Amino acid sequence: MPLDAGGRGTLPAHDLSSVHVLTAQVDFTPLESVRQDLAYGGEYGSEVATELTGVPVRPRSGEVPPAGRLAGWLTAKGKPLTVAAVENGPAKLYVVRVPTAQEVAEKMGRVGHLARDIRYEMQLGKEDGVRFVFPVPKRIAGSGDQLSDLFDISPVSDYRTGSLPWLLKTLRPSQEPSAWQVGRRIDIYPVTGPPRIADAVAVAGLQAAAENRRRAVLLVLSGDEKDASTYDAARVRRYLAALRVPLVVWTLEKPAPGSPVEAWGPSQDISLAQTVYKAAAELRDLLDSQRIVLVDGRLLPQSIALSPQAAGLELVGVTP
Repeated sequence: MPLDAGGRGTLPAHDLSSVHVLTAQVDFTPLESVRQDLAYGGEYGSEVATELTGVPVRPRSGEVPPAGRLAGWLTAKGKPLTVAAVENGPAKLYVVRVPTAQEVAEKMGRVGHLARDIRYEMQLGKEDGVRFVFPVPKRIAGSGDQLSDLFDISPVSDYRTGSLPWLLKTLRPSQEPSAWQVGRRIDIYPVTGPPRIADAVAVAGLQAAAENRRRAVLLVLSGDEKDASTYDAARVRRYLAALRVPLVVWTLEKPAPGSPVEAWGPSQDISLAQTVYKAAAELRDLLDSQRIVLVDGRLLPQSIALSPQAAGLELVGVTP
């Protein structure tokens, strides 16, 4: 909706006897935005609105039933939740790529026959977006002696930019100050040493869960990285599971038995050309199969469960 000079918009005429979901998104910079979902109308009436929590679910077969048939299917602390809507909007994929773009270009699909031009092959959905979380943070000096390590997150890329495999081998971190730094008096110091892989994956998972959207995190490893993170892989996997964010792991070579890569769970070796196509298709299917059930109230993702009557439905996430 267009907004006036005061930042207000007028809703078009609509039937208040039905439940409506109103989504507001404020973009502060190309890298920072906030989204809020509210429900009104129907049982909520014309004046009362409620904040909504998005719960990603996936049907074991068929389709997710409409909101009106999901009464009693989701609970929090044993109490049934009111379902306002079932949404199939754009998906957001957050990628933590540890090897450089050059290394990915050299090793991805090196065994077999990978098409030379894959820019528009193996794409995600037309409305889906991809953002990269770079695993080496920048140290930010704020007021006083306070220091913070922040992980850069790229702007959103979509199907017009190119496919996911193409982005993996071409996208490089910008050397320019990030958009969120504009207008702030801060000093930036480079951080040297090994990447903080697990910490970056945790940041990616939190960003993915912050929006009521279909989502996943993709971790791309070369296979022999060292990790200087505060948290270990097992803890971060449990964290993403609690946030209901699925984690997918790709490697540029088959992990050696007992290697740190194995701590991230099952992975796919994309040095094989046929695996690149398979892995990209499975990731798209993972996103396409999700639906976001918007339930009444502001709730922690880990507090929401399925009741016994939720036949054929499962919560999206990873196995900790």
